[in-house]
Amino acid sequence: MIATIPTPCKIQMIELANGVEGLSLDDERYRAVGLFFQVHGVPLGHKYLHAAELPLSSEQLWNVAQEAILPAITDYLLQWDRQFGVSGALRLQRLLSVDPIEKFRQGLVSRSSDAAVARSVSVVVCTRERPQALARCLAALRESSDESTDLVVVDNAPATDATRLVVAEFPGIRYKVEPRPGLSYARNTGIRFAKGDVIVFTDDDVVVTPNWLEELCRPFSDPAVMCSTGLVIPAELQSREQSFFEHWMTFHRGYKSVRFGREWLLSFRSAAPVWRIGAGASMAIRRTAFEKVGVFDTRLGAGASGCSEDSEFWYRLLAAGYVCEYTPAAVVLHHHRADAASLAQQMLAYSRGHAAALLVQFRRHRHFGNLFRLAVLLPAFYVRKLTASLLIREWRPFWLASAIGHVAGIFYWLRSKQDESNEVNEQAIVAEFPAELGSHSGEAL
Repeated sequence: MIATIPTPCKIQMIELANGVEGLSLDDERYRAVGLFFQVHGVPLGHKYLHAAELPLSSEQLWNVAQEAILPAITDYLLQWDRQFGVSGALRLQRLLSVDPIEKFRQGLVSRSSDAAVARSVSVVVCTRERPQALARCLAALRESSDESTDLVVVDNAPATDATRLVVAEFPGIRYKVEPRPGLSYARNTGIRFAKGDVIVFTDDDVVVTPNWLEELCRPFSDPAVMCSTGLVIPAELQSREQSFFEHWMTFHRGYKSVRFGREWLLSFRSAAPVWRIGAGASMAIRRTAFEKVGVFDTRLGAGASGCSEDSEFWYRLLAAGYVCEYTPAAVVLHHHRADAASLAQQMLAYSRGHAAALLVQFRRHRHFGNLFRLAVLLPAFYVRKLTASLLIREWRPFWLASAIGHVAGIFYWLRSKQDESNEVNEQAIVAEFPAELGSHSGEAL
């Protein structure tokens, strides 16, 4: 695999269910290709290749694919056998005696035949003055959902009618305005007006795949799961800055389904890396979770601290003893920032938001690992990155922005007021739900 992805890089999804054909890179503009392999829509692995490594025959491509997907397939097969009570020795024997890809196909058929858990679902998209990206996002959402899915767009602090006009082009999608700037304010407004028992969040710079919603909601068949997240892969890697983001700050969390609970949270001496749970761009939460631990902290997130309103919410869930599950079968494609100024601003916002979230988490839970990460681990990390950027000058503005953001996050938290919606009365969200939305059940995906 390529350590640093050269750009422009062509992103290509390859379905392996019916075999593969040869691969060539006909467009001379591309210096690399990113191959994301899936079987019946389930992502299993990827591989970045230099343009010089192409073309590949069908046999060569199949060998590349098998090498990339075998770890994930093995994990799926072992997980399914454990669910059926197959012993460890027999699991290994069965795994060595069958074609893993064929066995995986059979497992998918059995899995899809399981009875779906009846639930009502709302999808909330929060946006602010990005009409073109929103139109692309809503078109994909409309294709991947059915009529029973409640779709809500929250227009955050609009300066123009552009968002409202885009939503009007999609009949059946509800439009709400949140005049206070900030992603957490917008998401909390989405919660208030959503009709579903499960509330799904995605962003306007995301394109969802056909089975995304079904897979993202699948973990809720387990009543212990309060939140699920999905796999986020780059929609494009056209610019150097997009490659930097994917290499440094990727949303990609791998192809293995992972459950996170209170034991995991408390197993770290430093702050638990709750960002590993996933990304807010692909996140589903039970409505009852907000009743139990509160809504999104309005001090955090884009338009406020900069980010981490999602990971801080996951932290609260885990600390309260609930479960979050990362489910890579739910895939979205994310459009990264494409220019240097936007990426530097994003890295500043992310580090500022993360620093503020560490302080919020410490104040709420008194977990001292948050302070250790804030005061020791992160400063040492930024010193290393800034030192490296003395040799690689093109990295300098980005890591300098991150270091500045870290300090700014501390001062931001010191200036921020108490968020009463979360810290004074965490049950207030129940009273905010309209009466007619108080109970929803029985609608299947």
